[in-house]
Amino acid sequence: MARRKNIPALPSTLLALGEILDAQHNLVQCNDHQFYQGCIVDDFGKCHVMFACPEVVNKVVLNGSTELHADATFKVVPSMPKCRQLFIIHMILQNH
Repeated sequence: MARRKNIPALPSTLLALGEILDAQHNLVQCNDHQFYQGCIVDDFGKCHVMFACPEVVNKVVLNGSTELHADATFKVVPSMPKCRQLFIIHMILQNH
């Protein structure tokens, strides 16, 4: 019962998730920064949510990154809201 008071119900769509995260900026944080960066709707009406830690992104920009790795999965994705793909980008910075 305490969880329901503090955590919103699971949204049924990614657009609804974006609206919840837009309204509650402090819900998801990374190093005291907003981890949720926005909801993107493409030309086909498909919704995508983007998460990134601004502090890490700034370090990459300032220090340069020599490696970028991308990984996409169709098998392990959130069931609620219904998702089709999880796409992750990893950057190597100072051998980490």
